[in-house]
Amino acid sequence: MNHAPLQLHNVTKTFTDGDKEIAVLNSISFQAMKGELVAILGPSGSGKSTFLSIAGLLQGFDRGDMFINGRNVSSLKEQEAADIRLHEMGYVFQASHLVPYLNVHEQLALMLQMANKKVDRARIDDLVEAVGLSHRKTHYAHQLSGGEKQRVAIARAFVNDPSLILADEPTASLDSERSWEIVQLLAKEVKERKKAAIMVTHDETVLPLCDRVYDMMDGHLSLQHRETSVHENK
Repeated sequence: MNHAPLQLHNVTKTFTDGDKEIAVLNSISFQAMKGELVAILGPSGSGKSTFLSIAGLLQGFDRGDMFINGRNVSSLKEQEAADIRLHEMGYVFQASHLVPYLNVHEQLALMLQMANKKVDRARIDDLVEAVGLSHRKTHYAHQLSGGEKQRVAIARAFVNDPSLILADEPTASLDSERSWEIVQLLAKEVKERKKAAIMVTHDETVLPLCDRVYDMMDGHLSLQHRETSVHENK
């Protein structure tokens, strides 16, 4: 059976504030499909970061069910969750979090080594070329621009061949031109490599590059009905 990489069914996450119980996520149902980039918008405190953290198995929830590639992951031991994060998920953060003493090629090789996989130079070269950095693969983080660092971060997120990509404000430190380029690249790789991707963002200028856009407000997730996306026009 061909499962969606991520499914949430009536997921609720609450916090206690004194004698009050506050629902940060309120009965959320959602799925991320292969080959699509989904954006989630919302003001600070709306629950979008909590949503991404739960999707990435970085924190639990109180009620509901969540599935990764058809497997119910609602109650996992920490080592099981860590294994899924390493092998089935890729991350792109606001800051690239590159290792300072590794060059571009080595950044990707490290991820393969952490997953106990063979360092496949051809795969690394393919990804470095895909993000337009073949001429920079022996350069270190301090030798790269902000946009180039995020390109490395995207390549690194894909190197273990995960089914799900999670991007947390990946353009927050970039100007508008670089932001468009980075999300365009992310969307292209997601579609071509048939991955599912969720991007939390405040940057509405990049939304035409996304396949679906949701608003998060007061713990509720609602789909925006909007004009045809860039992808659908192609």
